[in-house]
Amino acid sequence: MNATMPAPHPNQSLMQSIAVVYQRYLRGEIGIHRYSCLVDELIEQYASSSLL
Repeated sequence: MNATMPAPHPNQSLMQSIAVVYQRYLRGEIGIHRYSCLVDELIEQYASSSLL
């Protein structure tokens, strides 16, 4: 994971994590492309952690 996004909290759902990133987008902290990339990264992380 990159330095611009904190690691997801272990008890935080995927949707909660995406909502945090969406709030950053709405505040203008990140652009739409970055938002999309971060959501993709979150989905990959949650998918890989669910396989453990």
